[in-house]
Amino acid sequence: MSFKITVKEKEENIKFNYRLYFKANKKLATKDKEGNSQNDGAGVLFVQVLEKDDDALVNLIQLVSNKATENDAVDAIDRYVGNLVADGLDEEKAYERIFQDLKEEMLASGFFVSKIRKYIAMLQKAQKALETRGEDEKFQAKELKELADRIQKEISSSTAQDTD
Repeated sequence: MSFKITVKEKEENIKFNYRLYFKANKKLATKDKEGNSQNDGAGVLFVQVLEKDDDALVNLIQLVSNKATENDAVDAIDRYVGNLVADGLDEEKAYERIFQDLKEEMLASGFFVSKIRKYIAMLQKAQKALETRGEDEKFQAKELKELADRIQKEISSSTAQDTD
């Protein structure tokens, strides 16, 4: 699956495959206290898309187009939204559409979904570890559980739609 966007006058295909996963892990993965990568870049990226975080769009464009600056990415997003508006959507709906399209593409990629499932498992382990600690950590554990449940729901609803 791919998502097409024009960056610096060049059409780029954002494909949710091993290449993008590898690059996402390099750029977006969280680090432990010692600075070691947690190899959770695909999960981080999915959460950014799910939360409609603007960084998701910029990150994706920069991962696909190595030489794209932040300004190039913002210009590409502006063009994409502009094209949707020209097709009849209002600006707010056009902006929402980008995230919906990206989420659908990510969920259509069996490779990315398998990595997102691993991310869910990691969140669940962290949540269980935090539950055994103090009050602040229990709040964090609750937040992690809600996030893991939300991600699982998205994957499950996508899988259910595929079988319909």
